[in-house]
Amino acid sequence: MERQQYNAVVRCISRLSFPLDTRELTFPGVQRDTLGSIACHEYVRHTKRTIYQHNKPHIIAKYYKQFLDALDAGESAGVLLRMATRLQVAPALLAKFILNCYANDTDAAYRRMSDRGKRQRLAQLVREPGLLAEPRVAAELRLCVLRDNGYGPLAELVKHTVGLEYEMRLKKKLISLKIPFLDEDDLRRRGHDKTPDVLLDVPIAVSGCIVNWIESKASFGDDETHEAYMRDQYEKYWSRFGPGMVIYWFGFIGDLLPAASARHVLLQHRFPEEQVQFMAPELSVAPLDAADGDLPLGPLFDEESDSEEERPLPEENSEEEVSV
Repeated sequence: MERQQYNAVVRCISRLSFPLDTRELTFPGVQRDTLGSIACHEYVRHTKRTIYQHNKPHIIAKYYKQFLDALDAGESAGVLLRMATRLQVAPALLAKFILNCYANDTDAAYRRMSDRGKRQRLAQLVREPGLLAEPRVAAELRLCVLRDNGYGPLAELVKHTVGLEYEMRLKKKLISLKIPFLDEDDLRRRGHDKTPDVLLDVPIAVSGCIVNWIESKASFGDDETHEAYMRDQYEKYWSRFGPGMVIYWFGFIGDLLPAASARHVLLQHRFPEEQVQFMAPELSVAPLDAADGDLPLGPLFDEESDSEEERPLPEENSEEEVSV
């Protein structure tokens, strides 16, 4: 995607209210999955920029009172969602703030917990709202989790599932092209701490660039997201395995490509099957019945090595030091 078009998409999204319903987003010439990914990035950035305004004890106490007053007044379901839209805050995060106040207000055991214990209990209640004794509060929490496409356990599950789907698509393509590889599980069993999605057994060349590993990203590659991945993942892969390729399945800003290539990372928006060249080095192999004196030298040997005397191996338990 050209930067001018990307900037136009971001301007369009910034005029909308958060949280966004990505199903209703449209922009000429841009696919829905790409729009959804860009909108999700902007939503997360908006939340990071503004959440400090809401995450203060006296502010949260005011929101909690408004929530209880709305319940007492018999307002229809979706009180927290309407509050989140009015405040332009992530519904799942607002629900978590309110839930903490509610648990402190109604659960003596919760009040006695350590900060770590409270965090664990809150995470459990967000995942399982049915554990709450008050059905109306549980319903409000559940609605917030269901409608938030950027935060909360459901949003994380969807992102994880989509990521796995595109990883599987990459692996199926490699298998169909008979390109052998190791996946993350294989690499972890071998003791690697930093693992790309696939490490190729034999490198391939794509558009003249050597590719040793491939990372699959089911998202759009913008400046901030790409730079974070470059710092935290890609550069570490390069230092361990050499140059590689990243597939941003929902596209990326086009002018990121030269800078990424200079850092030994090739960017693509799909697997470039038609651009792949297979590495097939040819080695000279002597026939089995050749005379010892007629064996040709292979390309891995220096011609001068034939005249050097063979160095004897040290005897077992010899005290002579062997340099390595």
